[in-house]
Amino acid sequence: MLKMRGNKSLSKICGAALALFIGVTLSGSVKAADAIVVGMGQSTTTNASTAMSASADTAITALGGKTATVVLAWVDSGSEAAFSVLAAKFATTTKIYGFSARHASTQNGRDMMAVVFALAGQISASHTTAAHGTNYQTAGSQIGTTLKAVTTGATDGKLFILAGDQNNPLDNQVVTGFFQTYGGTSAWVTGGSTGHAFADGQIVSGAILGILLYGEFDCRFGFVQGSTVTPTLTALTNATDATKKPTFSIVFNCISRYESMGASGLTTEMTYFKQSLGTAPFVSAYGLGEIGKANLTSTAYGTGGACSVTNIYTRVATSVAFENSPSAVPKQIPSLTSSKSATQYRINGSIANSTKSQPAEVIVSKGTK
Repeated sequence: MLKMRGNKSLSKICGAALALFIGVTLSGSVKAADAIVVGMGQSTTTNASTAMSASADTAITALGGKTATVVLAWVDSGSEAAFSVLAAKFATTTKIYGFSARHASTQNGRDMMAVVFALAGQISASHTTAAHGTNYQTAGSQIGTTLKAVTTGATDGKLFILAGDQNNPLDNQVVTGFFQTYGGTSAWVTGGSTGHAFADGQIVSGAILGILLYGEFDCRFGFVQGSTVTPTLTALTNATDATKKPTFSIVFNCISRYESMGASGLTTEMTYFKQSLGTAPFVSAYGLGEIGKANLTSTAYGTGGACSVTNIYTRVATSVAFENSPSAVPKQIPSLTSSKSATQYRINGSIANSTKSQPAEVIVSKGTK
């Protein structure tokens, strides 16, 4: 999506010409922009804190000056203290979450010590933690109750991540409890056993971390069990939207699969990731239990020995860009029209049937995705 900015050439265009902007594309004046921007960084440096710091710096640079609203980070198991370096890297308003795992991979290579995803734009987060004791289902129920109470926009896409100390098969108990209180088994849930997690500047131990990501995005899922590389390809295929490329992808993978696939299988898995995801940033990290869905409409569940793929697709807008002094920015955005009366628009994330009478400096996108 794109904020209304200015264009010096438009200062010479009369009001009548602006009206023609409805159906005419002026060179350099109409652009497509993502509602969510992703900056990714990764490092194989053996010192975890150094690796996390370098990964964060790379991710921040990739954002191109935008302020991250949410950060998702991964570090090699046993090095969770490295998450503490992230607070000084990002704004105090940025929500920072971390997961421990082994052998994290990105499109830039395997066996990363640290990976950082910095997310900017129209994406927000809320979270809660629940100590599990000996009852993982109750912990999941507590998370479902708390996150159900979070108020978001009616058109927001939502993704729940459940992670922490719930080794297979206990992760399925967490999911069962979550749906008992949150309801709607079509909720978009991913995650897995990461041992430790990180939120609110603290390592989450002996508990489950539940994160709700919400904003201008949609998701697709793939979840397949098996000890060979074939399930990776099937999961990626199930998570694919043939009409567009994902903005980023999160893969919760099983350490047993890492060990059984061997060097050749891991090389093939990386090939599958790159072929399916293209240039979209992705992270695949290996834990001891996975949470996910076989496809968009199936019920999420938890198990082990699986590859759980979640592709996140940002909603895209085509909007007019004004780049001039404030006095040259029109007081109203030209109405966008269509031959189909059912055409809808998003005004700052909310559905509208027209852009008439909207003030300038709002974010406009056409359609429901």
